[in-house]
Amino acid sequence: MISLVVKIKTLFLNGTLNAICFATIIYLTRKGITLLPLLQVKDLIERAINSSLSKITNFERRMKVLEVLSQVNIFYI
Repeated sequence: MISLVVKIKTLFLNGTLNAICFATIIYLTRKGITLLPLLQVKDLIERAINSSLSKITNFERRMKVLEVLSQVNIFYI
C-alpha cells in the first residue's frame, strides 16, 4: 500500500495539472483489471494529500490536488 501512496504523491508533486484527477488515481491503483474498493482508494488519496500538500508551493497545483478529494467524495456518496 505504501507504494501506491508514493505513486499518487508523485502524481501530485510532478504530474501535469491535467493528469491530476480521480480517474488517473484509479488507473494508478488498479491491479490488472481489478479495482481496489473505493474506501481503500479514498484512504490512499487522503494519505498522499496529507504528505504532499506541505511540499506544494504552486497555488494552482495545490487547488488541483485538493479538488481530487472532492471528486472522491462525489463518487463515494
